[in-house]
Amino acid sequence: MRELIGGVIIAVILAFLEYKGIFWNPSKAMCLTCKNLIILNLLFISGAFFSANLFRSFAIRIPRAREFVKAIIGGILMGIGCVIALEGNISGGVLSFAGMSAGGLLILAGLVIGMYFGVVFEIKELEKYPSTGGVQIRVPKLNYLLALVALGIIWLLVGKHYMFAVFALLGAVFGASRWCMFNAFKEPFMSEKVSASLGLIACLLVLTGITAVLKFKGVVPKDFGVFANLGIGGFVGGLLFGLGMGVAGGGVESVLWRTGEGDLKFLIAGVSFVGVVSAGGYLVKKSLIPGEKLFLPKLVGYPGGVAIFLAIPLLWLLIVLWNKKTKRLIKRYF
Repeated sequence: MRELIGGVIIAVILAFLEYKGIFWNPSKAMCLTCKNLIILNLLFISGAFFSANLFRSFAIRIPRAREFVKAIIGGILMGIGCVIALEGNISGGVLSFAGMSAGGLLILAGLVIGMYFGVVFEIKELEKYPSTGGVQIRVPKLNYLLALVALGIIWLLVGKHYMFAVFALLGAVFGASRWCMFNAFKEPFMSEKVSASLGLIACLLVLTGITAVLKFKGVVPKDFGVFANLGIGGFVGGLLFGLGMGVAGGGVESVLWRTGEGDLKFLIAGVSFVGVVSAGGYLVKKSLIPGEKLFLPKLVGYPGGVAIFLAIPLLWLLIVLWNKKTKRLIKRYF
């Protein structure tokens, strides 16, 4: 239930940012050449850090060596995918999708295929290595103090820019709800649960609906969140990014909020990702494989465009509910 509620709240916050003319691209904000955007991700991590301590889930998580290797490989794959597609799983698979970008639709298709291979990899790995191992260091007596420290960090980072506080709130909501795009996709294949899937579906439906209204009324420009990645670059980049998500265990949003709750595996994945997108941002000013920029309703009409982008998460909802009843997709139980 918390993923579902979190998904709705996340959609509303992202829609508010759109209303203010802010397109949140956490992947780009992790590029060291984008210094003005880094603070947004630092606020996001601080918000997740606050949430983890407030709910006493913060812990220094040290995985075994194999998980560190996966984190590095996953971060590199996501970084390469981001450089090629111009976007990551949140900016491309959620925000551009909700903005009815044809390129966003193509990126999401690539993400789905890449994440599927990631799920296959994880299932094979679990069959060979049933336990991930690792160490957790908890400090329950310090959690509330650390939550106050987090608020202090947020206050210092926000300064006079009150809008920055929204990104700390976003990080807190992501962390508290444990919203993770990869978990949402793999859930039907690996368990009988539907909570993570419902969280993603709710986010896409609510955000797409609000964005459609904002663009129809002219509050938000039609090309807002629409980038030149309709082509092989968008698809291939999305596929590599999705595969990296599967290897690392989550996308950029998970790298950020799980770093905030003390998971060193995701910190390493983030460092690897930062290295690749920073080098790519410096060396490659545009996509390696140029594509077209298309707001899909211009091609199929506004009602048709909205219908297409609402039908996709609704179709996934039907598949998730069907699988919960039939268990046809489940490969392994926990």
